[in-house]
Amino acid sequence: MDTGKVKHPQIGVGVDPRPATVKLGNATLQAAKIVKVNSGSPANKAGLKVGDDVIRFDGQQIGSPPSDSLIGYVRAHSVGDKVTLTIVRGGKQQDVSVTLGEASSS
Repeated sequence: MDTGKVKHPQIGVGVDPRPATVKLGNATLQAAKIVKVNSGSPANKAGLKVGDDVIRFDGQQIGSPPSDSLIGYVRAHSVGDKVTLTIVRGGKQQDVSVTLGEASSS
């Protein structure tokens, strides 16, 4: 608030609002399916891709509805925070480090 406005964190993805699950081994996990990655966004810079399934945000399991769960986790952080998204891509789990950016006010 030093500048007179609030900075809202973002990763720069669009997520399917419908509940999604992903199979990983014998487990079926809730997931937030990425349907859009904004050009130049923190997610784009981190290498996230359309079709990736986010299953954890900094170790916290994605809940239902997945889009609200992911948004809630992002908003609980600050611009510039470095977070780890655990994703499933092509049936394989991997961790992706993302530095949260500032959401555009326009």
